[in-house]
This record gives sequence, C-alpha cells and structure tokens, in this order.
Amino acid sequence: MGLFTIPPQPVKKLQGDPRWANASAFASYAPLVVLTLLFLSIIQIILGAIWMANLKSLNFPLILQPLIVPCLSFFNTVPSAQLHLYSRANSPMTAFCLSTILCLFYLVAALINLVVCSPDTASLPALCPAGTVHKKGAPPGTRDHSGPHISEGYWDATVALWLLSAVGYAIAAGMAFTVRLRMKGREREGRRVGKTRQVVQAEVELEGLSPEEVERQNEKARKRWQKLSAG
Repeated sequence: MGLFTIPPQPVKKLQGDPRWANASAFASYAPLVVLTLLFLSIIQIILGAIWMANLKSLNFPLILQPLIVPCLSFFNTVPSAQLHLYSRANSPMTAFCLSTILCLFYLVAALINLVVCSPDTASLPALCPAGTVHKKGAPPGTRDHSGPHISEGYWDATVALWLLSAVGYAIAAGMAFTVRLRMKGREREGRRVGKTRQVVQAEVELEGLSPEEVERQNEKARKRWQKLSAG
C-alpha cells in the first residue's frame, strides 16, 4: 500500500488552495499541473502560429485546432494559476467542468488529425503536412499539397503536445473531482456532528446529565469535527 502512496506537495507555496491540499495529497499538485499546462499552451500557440503561416488559405476549421484550442487553454490556465497560487481559492466544480471540456477539445483535435492524415486513407489533407498524403482521384504516388508546408516531425510534435495536454487536463479534472467529493463528504459529516450536538443537548434536558458528561460528549464531537477539517 505504501508503494502507491502519493506524498503531499513538499513546497508549501505550490500547494495552492489549502482545501485541495487538505482533501488529497494527490490534489496538492494541482498548481504544478496547471503551470505545466500553461507552459504547454504557450508552446502550442507558437507552433500553431507557424502552422498558420504555412497555410495557403486561412479559414476557421483550419485554425481551430492548431491555434484556437491552445489559446483557450492559455486563457483558462492563467486565471486558474492565479486562483491556485495567489487567491488560494479555486472552486473544484468550476475547475472540473473547464478541465473536462478542454480535455475533450484536445483529445478530439488530436484524434481527428491522426485519423484524417493516415497516408493511404487521408480524408482531410488540408490538416496534414503538404506532400505527405495521397491526393484523392489522382494516380498512385501523386501527393496532395493543400495542407500546411510543415515537416512530418513538426506535425507529429504538435499532435503529441495536444495529446499531452489532454492527459494533463484529465489529471486536473480528476483532482478537482476528488476534492469536490471530499468537500461534500465533510459537509455531510459536519451536519452529522451538528445533529450529534443537538442530541447531546436533548439528553441533557431529558436525562439530566451531569456537566462533566455534557463536556465529555461535546469534546468527542469537537475532536471529530477537527479531525474531519484537517483531512
């Protein structure tokens, strides 16, 4: 069991929102995941700009994957990093929803490119490096040059970064979901503790408990609540 135990983030300032760190040692690494995604989005925007510069014509579908999706990631990770590291108050539900959406965006973008740019069955050559896929309706060996004039290695690196970002957002969504579940569980436990105190008070009134017994019951409820709050 200890082999798979994730230690808490050792750098206190990088733990971010204390609610996340207290909920799960795994979630204490959320700021690092966000910063990594921010760094990846900047690289992708630079690569996407070069990709666009090498297109023969610009239209929304062709710039959606290489540039617009990374820009969405950038404008998501900047405020998310601010909420984690400076405000230290990041809503896990909001983080879960945005991370899930961006994970799907990146995953779909990567899969579309991998599927439509298969050398023998290319169905959307405008997304593929010029000259790397067969031209439909043309004799064998004829290559389609309608795509961006980038190398196959450049294309491979860009799609790999999209897949890496999809994995990063999946991890971020998992962290947010874990924190959300823990917080909901603690709210339920808190309500139970509150009901316990009401029961203790009722016992005092009905059974005439001694002050020492009342204090002992309240102390038990108080320790339980402190344990829940500390995670």
